[in-house]
Amino acid sequence: MSDDKIKTAVNNWLNFDIEQSDALHLLERYPELLDITNFKRVYENLNIIKSLVGAKNGFKVLFSTPSVANEKSSSLEEKVEYLRDVMKVDPIEVYKSEVFARDLFKIKARHVFMERLGMYVVSKKKKDEDIEVSKNPKLYKIMDTSDKRFATKVCHVTLEEYETFEQLYKKELLDAEEEKDKDDLSDDEDDSSFTYYNH
Repeated sequence: MSDDKIKTAVNNWLNFDIEQSDALHLLERYPELLDITNFKRVYENLNIIKSLVGAKNGFKVLFSTPSVANEKSSSLEEKVEYLRDVMKVDPIEVYKSEVFARDLFKIKARHVFMERLGMYVVSKKKKDEDIEVSKNPKLYKIMDTSDKRFATKVCHVTLEEYETFEQLYKKELLDAEEEKDKDDLSDDEDDSSFTYYNH
């Protein structure tokens, strides 16, 4: 890159609400971030992440998973919604892991596998109860590992068992999607016939 392009890229990163030293450290560690030109997306993605982990910690996610800077915002939103609404993960665990480096299917598969093994439980406590300490494995142990380590060390099953589950779960999701599409199509047909008879 030319000196001018580097200066422009650095200035773009310094425009974010972060310490200058942090921004420079990030760019030294991941110089590929200097190639980014769509800073509207970076800004949008950081806001999506901050909605889960808090304003002060959004930048920590960039340090652990720089790919989020250039990820599709819709994809990032789906991950945030799943972590927050389904897994109900403590935000602190999110920025201490590399969960955003995983695609949504992998996040779902590992969570559902553990859930069906009875190893991941989301507590349904009432509002006036004391905060319950989660007994679930830490998020980084679930997500920041190879399939083999996840299966054998976290879930205490064989790699083959987990790989078989992944294949079956992928089919399960596809079947559910097809069923949903059929329902949507039949709803549309009902609407169109209703319109026809109104004429």
